[in-house]
Amino acid sequence: MTAPIDKVLEAVEGASGHPPKQNQSGWQARCPAHDDRNPSLAISENADGKVLLHCHAGCTSDEVLQKSGLQQTDLFPDSRQRKQNPLKARKKNGFADRGRPGKQVFPTMPAVVDELTRQKGQPSHVWHYCDPANQEAGAVLRWDGPNGKDILPVSLTNDGWVIGAMPEPRPLYRLPSIVAAERVYVVEGEKCADALTTLDVEATTCSGGSKAASKTDWLPLAGKEVCILPDNDAPGRGYAEQVAKILQALTPPSQVRIVGMTELWAEVPEKGDVADWLEHSPSVDRSELRKRLDSVCQAAIPRVVERTRIPCESFEPFPLDVLPNRLQKLVADGAASIGCNVANIALPLLTAYGAAIGNTRRLRLKDGWDVPPIIWSIVVGKSGSGKSPAWKVAMQPTARIEKTAELRHNREVAQWIDDCEGWSKEHSQWKQDGKEGPEPQEPERPELERYTVVDTTVEGLAPILQSNPRGLLLCRDELSGWVGSFDRYAKGGVGADASHWLSMFNGTSLRIDRKTGEPRTIFVPSAAINICGGIQPGILRAAFGSEHRENGLFYRFLTAWPPHNARKWNEHEIAGATVDAVADALEMLYALEFDIDRFQQQTPRILTLEPKAKHAFVDFFNEHGEEQQGLADDLASAWSKLEEYAARLAMVLHFAAWAEDPNSVSDRLGLPAMEGGIRLVRWFGNETRRIHRMLASDEETQTRESFVEWIARKGGAVTVREVQTGNRRFGTADDAEDALNELNEKGYGEWEDIPSGPQGGRPTRTFRLYPTESVCKTIANSD
Repeated sequence: MTAPIDKVLEAVEGASGHPPKQNQSGWQARCPAHDDRNPSLAISENADGKVLLHCHAGCTSDEVLQKSGLQQTDLFPDSRQRKQNPLKARKKNGFADRGRPGKQVFPTMPAVVDELTRQKGQPSHVWHYCDPANQEAGAVLRWDGPNGKDILPVSLTNDGWVIGAMPEPRPLYRLPSIVAAERVYVVEGEKCADALTTLDVEATTCSGGSKAASKTDWLPLAGKEVCILPDNDAPGRGYAEQVAKILQALTPPSQVRIVGMTELWAEVPEKGDVADWLEHSPSVDRSELRKRLDSVCQAAIPRVVERTRIPCESFEPFPLDVLPNRLQKLVADGAASIGCNVANIALPLLTAYGAAIGNTRRLRLKDGWDVPPIIWSIVVGKSGSGKSPAWKVAMQPTARIEKTAELRHNREVAQWIDDCEGWSKEHSQWKQDGKEGPEPQEPERPELERYTVVDTTVEGLAPILQSNPRGLLLCRDELSGWVGSFDRYAKGGVGADASHWLSMFNGTSLRIDRKTGEPRTIFVPSAAINICGGIQPGILRAAFGSEHRENGLFYRFLTAWPPHNARKWNEHEIAGATVDAVADALEMLYALEFDIDRFQQQTPRILTLEPKAKHAFVDFFNEHGEEQQGLADDLASAWSKLEEYAARLAMVLHFAAWAEDPNSVSDRLGLPAMEGGIRLVRWFGNETRRIHRMLASDEETQTRESFVEWIARKGGAVTVREVQTGNRRFGTADDAEDALNELNEKGYGEWEDIPSGPQGGRPTRTFRLYPTESVCKTIANSD
């Protein structure tokens, strides 16, 4: 008897193509009722076994159920299941629930099979999966009945065996057997793989069906000859194409052929597969069927391998010319003085400008889509790369404004103290006079206008935001401390801080309920925080781990990883007038006022687009969306946030130009600002790719790609001697040549023999990096 929670989880996974992921309160899943790229569907189970659904994007439970092929009754347990609390029942049956809500944990594989047999009857098939160490990792169980087939996966977790899909990346079926094979047949489903092995060939598949190819570890097939035999239907053909792309991207790539079922069996029915073909040929000798299979596979044309000759994008110069003059000069002068890349200063300055505009303005892209000028940015760099000095330069204009505000506040406090003394005398006299006439009002203590915060909890931040409706700038030299402070004082509220920060990225409302203190509830109608800071590459991995990637926090940051050159003494200085000019522009932005709505409440003034700017954004939006379709999940999530960043950055550029010359910019956002925002997003897109590749690579790969960037900065071509003398990593000429040979083997570049010139001399052997365009190379037929 399947519990409602198991039925719902399986149906949602089947409808969305992605397995729900467990958290402290239940599961988080991609909602099948809308195009959900970041899991927004919360699934939980109450004490009576009822399943609760809540889509944070607004989809109703009925919509989720309809798209999942379920009914309302599927959310409720039947009378037998309601007899006792599900958690108590599991403990009574001897299975401990170890911190994973709704998941029954079993001590052994036979125990979980016994339980499923008790619930559903004897399974028709049990297919076992092993990890690379040949240890059992999971299984797939199938029941064949009058109403069709029923399939359930089970897997081994750190706690024990559970009913559910194996963690990603999942191992291939029959993994130990296929490792030593030269040719492997890839099919759709364990039944087909087992059927093919009767022909004495090696066959495999992935757990989870045609939609699970991306969730599987295909690396054991790298460099092998692979023949894909998809089912005779559209999902099968789509599965074959997806597997082919994955195999061709391996290092070294697999030699891939795809064979349609009609080539093996002309009369194959719709949805027919290789198991059906073998069942249809019971009287044919197995050796003949094997010859037929080999012949058809050999006759298939090998797939074209598309590979990028340089697997990592090189750092591109920051487009400094998109910045207005004052901003551009401070960035250029600061970088020259410090000896760092201009991006180290440009990112925090753009963020500071967004904070200065704050909640006073929104850019309307269309009805229902208003964009705030909220920018979150991170500069990634090793210790000594100039992050900290650059950050201090970028913060100087804001610091000057804060200092002015503090001096003004000190004067107001001094005046308030004098006013309080006068009020005290007046109030005493009023009481002596028998409280005749109106009571003198006590002077209100002036509040310091805040511009920045450094380290605060969400609860501590709420009253500051309430008193500063424009919003704030969170600026930290090292952002890892900010991430590490999440839920520092929470009791059982793990994840609460992150969810509040996610909402502040869009400037939405913030409500904090406090157990002590007054007021008990703090409400901020529009909590806007701009964030900037730096982080080291190694710390970036730890600070923004899987939790903050899954919830989308990391993907909300614009990231840059500028190269680090050796610092040398120079006489460049930053003129005080340059800092003052930017501070004056920021003060213009801080003087922007809110509109007042019909309820006499502050509200942002709406900025609209000029027609040419709207056209440019629409073209970018469509191109960006097409790019996103071909990206892996992590990179696609980052790409989805870059989409709106083009408008946010355009808005910052528009008001930055206005602050320098109010007469040069109209009250509608024009084409120059939008083109500048799009150029910046294209640049950040390249940086996003580089950083995601760094996060996904090991230390050896990072070292190699750092070497590639060093060559690129040398013009893209070097000799062995230039490498030996210019890079301290290589002590001898042999070391340098070995490193260049490795780059050649991995497809980064090739050797060129430069002949002697007209004056004679020895020929030169140079290693040249490939250009970044993709090339196609056809794999020769193995015959």
